[in-house]
Amino acid sequence: FFFSSRRRHTRLQGDWSSDVCSSDLIGGETTLALLDLNGTGLTNLAGIGDAAAVGVTGATTVAGPVNLNASTATSGDGSIYKTTGAQTYAAAAVLVADIDMETNNNNVSFDGTLNGSTELGEGITITIGTGTLTFGGVIGGVEPLEYLDIDSAQNITYNANITVDSLDLPSLTGTLTYNGNVTTTGANGIVITGANTSAAIVFNGNVDAQSSGPITITADNISFGGGVNTVSGAGAVTLQPIADTTTIAVAGTGSTLDLTAATMDALADGFASITIGRSSQSGTITVNAVTVSDPTTIQCSGGTVDVNGAITGDGNASDRKSTRLNSSH
Repeated sequence: FFFSSRRRHTRLQGDWSSDVCSSDLIGGETTLALLDLNGTGLTNLAGIGDAAAVGVTGATTVAGPVNLNASTATSGDGSIYKTTGAQTYAAAAVLVADIDMETNNNNVSFDGTLNGSTELGEGITITIGTGTLTFGGVIGGVEPLEYLDIDSAQNITYNANITVDSLDLPSLTGTLTYNGNVTTTGANGIVITGANTSAAIVFNGNVDAQSSGPITITADNISFGGGVNTVSGAGAVTLQPIADTTTIAVAGTGSTLDLTAATMDALADGFASITIGRSSQSGTITVNAVTVSDPTTIQCSGGTVDVNGAITGDGNASDRKSTRLNSSH
């Protein structure tokens, strides 16, 4: 069946099991107080709200599988799905168009899988302020997304595997946790930047940056916890703190940014280069006993590098010239 918010409902609820439920733009003329679609049949949505106003002020819940289709209301990032309250998609979701999803500091949850409708053909941009973003199912397992851009969210958790062309998080304010495997297929790789010292990036599974894409992470808390040789790629790896003055421990603890032995051991052989520290780093870097398999630069142009253990080069880092300690002291 078909529903339309132009009938000036203030609350819209539906329950169906096998039919396909379709909509035009929700909140196109009248903002809803609630959107609760609790049937198990397929829902075809065609946008929520527009650039000038939210479509739903309260919670939006879609219990069954959903297609997020193109909307007549668009932004620079795609079709608008804009609410004040939280958005919950409890089953499988498919992007049929590029989507721009927003809340007013409220949560967004994709409890099922999230796929595009064509391989690398659609993407989603999510802007939820201080809200929490949770992905419960595999992302891109059937049709990989072209992009998954998170402009703002407090804490972000991926509980299953994710495959996208690239990952770009320019302003992380909370904790980003990947509990499944992360695969990027494009040349832009993985670029994650913390906006403050509270930002933390935790990878608990495998990381595979294909197509020689970079892995560039800027934060004061970085952890690769998947095990030995679980982070792979052929591009450049850069691990650096937010501020020049931040202290760093390599293969150890006791500094502000601790790149523990487990994190260093996770870096598999094959990267073009590994760089630790900022280009204008002034905080002390303490290097403990560590083995590196790729050309590695530990840079501290305005401070001190303290070496407390043997630095062993393996693979294409076995040449002494391929491992550099750049320090002003």
